[in-house]
Amino acid sequence: MINAGFESGASSNWTWTYGNFSIANTGVHSGDYAAKVSGASGGTGQVISGLTPNTSYTLSAWAKVGSAGESIAVGVKRYAGESSDTSTDVTTTTYSQANVTFTTGANNTSAEIYLWKNAGNGDAHGDDFSLTLATVNRATNPGFESGDLGVWSTWTAAASVVTSNARTGTYAARLSGAVVGVEQTVSGLTPNMTYTLSGWAKVGAVGENIFIGVKDFGGIETSTTVTTASYSQGTVVFTTGSGNTTAKIYFYKHTGSGEAFGDDFSLR
Repeated sequence: MINAGFESGASSNWTWTYGNFSIANTGVHSGDYAAKVSGASGGTGQVISGLTPNTSYTLSAWAKVGSAGESIAVGVKRYAGESSDTSTDVTTTTYSQANVTFTTGANNTSAEIYLWKNAGNGDAHGDDFSLTLATVNRATNPGFESGDLGVWSTWTAAASVVTSNARTGTYAARLSGAVVGVEQTVSGLTPNMTYTLSGWAKVGAVGENIFIGVKDFGGIETSTTVTTASYSQGTVVFTTGSGNTTAKIYFYKHTGSGEAFGDDFSLR
């Protein structure tokens, strides 16, 4: 990808721009410049060539909106035929990373990435795009899109899958009250290998928290805490033991009477 962070100070190598789009030297994520979209129906896109057919890639970018309630999409299209299109929305007023994984078609060697703001009067920014070969997510049913917990086991009956409060897709996990969680054992890991567990979570009551963690991998149990009322990503890095090929990942709420939600888990 060329000019991925707009550091040329212009939209050089981006195939198209539309609407009230510009390159700004304020509101950047890193470097000196970022893409800026003001108002509705504006954005930019770049055609990436040289891709391999039947191969999974991950598009990543950082974006933010200037007004609460607005959103900006990071996406990719025309990777498996003219109508193929997948994207994720960023709704935060500080920079958040958006990740979109897609698989090229049997005869496709290019894809078109884009940044697009569809509605609203505020400004939005995008920066630091990247396109990499996708690694395999070793978690099963990571976004609960089976409509049930599936391989996730529960500690109490207060854990369920719901059709409200999903971060992406249709479903999310809900934990109600205290001492409640879900977990799954992931197999096929490599001993002495470093992995990254990530997941998105939010709490329903201010002052409560939720844990995303990993244990039984041949090292010390480790976790991270999410305390936000909107979805935030929690990330944990761990290294398997010399004889360990499995790990148990979990999503757990220890205290409080409110609800919490989790979605889009990944172990790579």
